Amino acid sequence: MKSGFLNRKAIFLVLALVVLCMSCVSSFAATAKLVDDPHVVLRFGTVMTESSIDYEAAKRLKDILAEESNIELEIYTSAALGGEADMVEGMQAGIVDLGAVSPAIISNFIPDFSMFAIPYLVDGYEHAKKIWDSDIGDALKKQLTDRQLECVMFGDFGFRNLTNSQRSVRTPNDIKGLKIRVMQSEMPLDTWKALGAETVPMNITEVFTALQTGVIDGQENPTTAIFSNSFYEVQKYLSLTKHQYAPFTVLIGKSAIDRLSAEQWKKLKEAGARAQEYQVKRSAERAEEDLLKLKELGMEVNEIDLDAFRAAVEPVYKKYDGAYGKGVLDRIQNELR
Repeated sequence: MKSGFLNRKAIFLVLALVVLCMSCVSSFAATAKLVDDPHVVLRFGTVMTESSIDYEAAKRLKDILAEESNIELEIYTSAALGGEADMVEGMQAGIVDLGAVSPAIISNFIPDFSMFAIPYLVDGYEHAKKIWDSDIGDALKKQLTDRQLECVMFGDFGFRNLTNSQRSVRTPNDIKGLKIRVMQSEMPLDTWKALGAETVPMNITEVFTALQTGVIDGQENPTTAIFSNSFYEVQKYLSLTKHQYAPFTVLIGKSAIDRLSAEQWKKLKEAGARAQEYQVKRSAERAEEDLLKLKELGMEVNEIDLDAFRAAVEPVYKKYDGAYGKGVLDRIQNELR
């Protein structure tokens, strides 16, 4: 009887020790996870509004990270973290974590990115993605890394088109004398000067008021941005110039990456790839949806004389031919198309 009691007691003690050990292991694992993967808050900036494709992409990234990591993404719209150039400088300085920045603005820091802004060179997202995934794109990525930056999304912003308040534009001659807002970058300035416009560099957040007050006559953006910024309220004419294809690029600063564990950085890149896939699909859908809405809201939509526009910007192409290395533009036009 006593022997049986001792045996039961010994078994109980062993089981208790096993439970205690498992509890310790579980507690240690949980503690290790907290140490390895602390809760991190990252700030994402865009110059666009909450009705923009930028915000849709950022929200998708935020949701994926919330589901699969302990990274919290705070989204700041309408240039709350500064203009695009300000955000690049902020990422390099560790003040901003992530930002949607156009290649044309990136080119102010890394000139080779201006190749994406050459008029009529890139004919859509698939073409841009081929460039990005090639050795040409690898060189661009290395230059980002050298400047304490990485790209976590390379999506689709769409073709840029001209709007104005003065007249229908179908040929370059129709542009002469129009005051057109352009991005603060050399390539757009060269392009619109070649087309005969009076160029006015300006941050996107200032454009609506400048259009409303007549400081400028027009601007150029993809249809999604024209709609989300309500430019239809102060612009009558939309010309489908499609003069430049614009990728959607999201950058992150090295200081932000350094705050992440290796596992968190891996999850962020995976989330970026999934959000990019979603963004590309939504961008294509919205390009059509928003163009239809702009027509319904009263904008006069005009087709253009494409050959005349191409001929007018030929000097821009010639100016930059060779600027990126021998044969690079030829490869983009032919081999990578």
